[in-house]
Amino acid sequence: MKDSEKVLAKERKMELQKVGFQRTAFMPWLITLIIITVSLCAGMVFSLFFVDNHQDKWVQAFLAGGAFAVGLQQWKLARAETSFEKFYERLNLANSRLNDWKSARKLIGHLWNDESEEEYQLTMYVFIELDNLEYCLEKYKRGFMDWLDAYRGMQTFKSRCFSSEFRTLAIEKGHLARYKNETMLVVNNICKNAERSTAAITIPS
Repeated sequence: MKDSEKVLAKERKMELQKVGFQRTAFMPWLITLIIITVSLCAGMVFSLFFVDNHQDKWVQAFLAGGAFAVGLQQWKLARAETSFEKFYERLNLANSRLNDWKSARKLIGHLWNDESEEEYQLTMYVFIELDNLEYCLEKYKRGFMDWLDAYRGMQTFKSRCFSSEFRTLAIEKGHLARYKNETMLVVNNICKNAERSTAAITIPS
């Protein structure tokens, strides 16, 4: 990677952090490293104290135990990612039912300002964008998405926020639908950044 590319990557990672994208999934990998290190050291120590024809077997046994623990850790991570994906699949299914079953919309009528089809479509589009942003935010936080894809997701949402109407609806509907506090923090930060960018390029009349 060229120096210019490294600088750009660093700047983009910092931009992610500034709006609220945080990586908190370091612990599983740290635990994996500790397991491997402890298993290797324990095997070597046992081979030193039990000097016989089976010293290599001690190392192999501890490494096998470490490998099992690492495999279990990876299995748990895979299960967590699958559960995460299933949640968003079910969420999309519920939202799609609202498109088909118009009578069900009155059950969550507090989410729209009126009962017009236009209001419904605007609101649901904003929810789709909020869900996409939260999806990227959570995937990145859990270590299931690299920073480049997360940055792309953040920039996509920011491009929507150049519309003042979208910014207003994103904040209003996000709070109404009880999105997570960390999600709304990111939404607010991106909206502010987009608003400043829009104001900077506006030509004075």
